[in-house]
Amino acid sequence: MQDPCLVLAGPTHAVVVQVDFTPKEAGKSDGILDIGFCKMKVTVAWSLISCEKLNV
Repeated sequence: MQDPCLVLAGPTHAVVVQVDFTPKEAGKSDGILDIGFCKMKVTVAWSLISCEKLNV
């Protein structure tokens, strides 16, 4: 049996995983990407960006 890491690293193989992070005005969202042979913790940091022009 082949190591899954070697098979998935080939030029004709790909793994696609989607995790939804609910946007927040500020703070962090955490999630786990599970692609079968490994898991990865992902943290997204949120902050507001103003669309208004500031008079400086």
